[in-house]
Amino acid sequence: MPVLQSHNSVLKHDIAASLAATAPEATTSESTKGAVSASKELTEASMIAGRFVCGVPFVETRCARIYHGWDTVANKAIVLKRLKRGSSLRRITEMRREGVLLKMVQHPGLLKGEGYFHWKRNHWLIMEPAKGTLLLDLMKSGQINQLSEQVLRKMVTNIALALQQLHHDGWEHGDIKPDNLFVNRATGVIQLIDYSSTHRLGRDRANQSYSPEWQHPDIVHRKVDTTADGYALGLLTWSLWTGKHPFMTSSGISFKSEPAFWSWHKITQWRNGFWLRKALRKPGALSLIELEHRFGEGVMQEELNRKSGRG
Repeated sequence: MPVLQSHNSVLKHDIAASLAATAPEATTSESTKGAVSASKELTEASMIAGRFVCGVPFVETRCARIYHGWDTVANKAIVLKRLKRGSSLRRITEMRREGVLLKMVQHPGLLKGEGYFHWKRNHWLIMEPAKGTLLLDLMKSGQINQLSEQVLRKMVTNIALALQQLHHDGWEHGDIKPDNLFVNRATGVIQLIDYSSTHRLGRDRANQSYSPEWQHPDIVHRKVDTTADGYALGLLTWSLWTGKHPFMTSSGISFKSEPAFWSWHKITQWRNGFWLRKALRKPGALSLIELEHRFGEGVMQEELNRKSGRG
C-alpha cells in the first residue's frame, strides 16, 4: 500500500482539512474556503442543542458531513461533524469517545471542543477549527522541505509534549500520522486532531481504526499503552528529517531523495539518525523523552533532570 494513500487516509484527510476552516494559516483546499466570522453569515442555518448554529455542509465523506457553525454562547466559530444515518455502533462509539477527549483536553497542542451531542436522532461532534496547515499537505506539495531545522525540532518537541500530556491523562492517541497534525510553518506550533482511535491506557485493545503504514508492528498483540504513539512519532520524525518514510519504497508524495540535515560530517546528527533507524527496526517502548532529546529541543529531558535534582 503506497504511503499515506489508503482509502481511510483519504477520508480522514477530507475531515482533517475541514477542521482548518477558520485557521489563520489554513490549508488552501476548497473545503476550507468561506469560513464564517459571525453567525449571520451562515445560510440555511439550524440550531443544534439550543446553542450551536449549523450552516450548510462543506465536506462530505463516506460516514459523515462537516459543517461551518457558530457557538452562540461562546460567540465564536466552530466546526460540526454529523454522522450519517445508519452508521454502525462502532462509529457511534468512536464519536462518543472523541467527544470525551475534546471536552477533556487542555494542552494547546490538542484539539478542543464542546464534545458529543445526540440531538434529534443525529450524532454530532462540536469542535474548534484547527489552526495551521495540514502536515500531509506540506508533505504532498514538498513544502516540508523548505522548513528549517529549528522549525522541525520545534515540531517534534511540540508533538511529543502533546502526547506526553495525553498519556499523563491516561489515554493513547493511537493514530499519529501527517493526516492528523496541523502545523504553523513559521513557528513549529502543532495541533493534534482525530481522537477516533484513542483508548484508555492499560485496557485490552479493541477493534480500533489504525493506519497500517504508521502503526506499531505488534500493536494488535499488546494492551493499550504508550508504545504505539512513541513508535508512530519515530516514523514521523524519520519522515520529517529525511524526506521519506523509512519502510515504504513507493510513495505519491514529492519527498526529497537525500536527508535534509543528517550530513555525514555532522557526527552527532548522523549518530542520532543511526539510533532512530535501529530503534524503528527493533521496536520496543520507543521513549518520547529520548526521541525529543535527539530530534527536538531537549526540553523534556531538561524538565526530567530538574525534577530529579540533576539539573
